[in-house]
Amino acid sequence: MRANAIDTGFIERELKHLTPAPPMPHDLELGAAIAAILNEEAKVTRIEAHSPWRTAGWMPVGRRQRAFTFRHGQGSEQQVTLHYGKGPARASHWRT
Repeated sequence: MRANAIDTGFIERELKHLTPAPPMPHDLELGAAIAAILNEEAKVTRIEAHSPWRTAGWMPVGRRQRAFTFRHGQGSEQQVTLHYGKGPARASHWRT
């Protein structure tokens, strides 16, 4: 015969074991997130086609970079820097 050792405080005490954190996103997932952000921005740019900032055709030359920050739940963050412009695009990332 077994005793039932579950009480009303069980979930609170065991929450970390009952709901483990999902794994950190991998490079492919981070790249897909950046692509989705850039795609949404491109849609907005097409909608705002009459903006003087969009129609003048101004674009900085040379290599550029843009930083993205992704938060993993309530925990750590991942910083991704997209390097683009002249030549192939490259992304670098690190966890904080």
